[in-house]
Amino acid sequence: MATSILTSACEEKNIKITANFALGSVDAEKKVIASYDGTEVNYDLLASIPPNFGSEVMIESGIADPMGYIPVDKETLQPEGRDNVWVLGDGTNVPTSKAGAVAHFQADILHENIIAYINGDAQHARSDGHAL
Repeated sequence: MATSILTSACEEKNIKITANFALGSVDAEKKVIASYDGTEVNYDLLASIPPNFGSEVMIESGIADPMGYIPVDKETLQPEGRDNVWVLGDGTNVPTSKAGAVAHFQADILHENIIAYINGDAQHARSDGHAL
């Protein structure tokens, strides 16, 4: 339903979306973008969202996946087999936005679980991925 509403709105406003376009260059004067393979697209208003990657140092350390994100349990925010390590925010592969609000709420979970860990108690706090 949401897709059809978006499609309808885009058609009505003459908005064209070009997904997965490997942006190679922008000619702002001519209002043309070109992909790395040479495909060109004219534009009136350009809204380009670059790919998001984690940290190269995490990839090199072997703890992160090829995108640079550290695979964690999405509720405990801990990498598998590492009971004294927690990861939050942009560093995780958790399927939520990479917004600061998510990291803010993850920090509350980490705070509770790190205190529990230090005290030898069970870690009970769980992240649900919310941002508000």
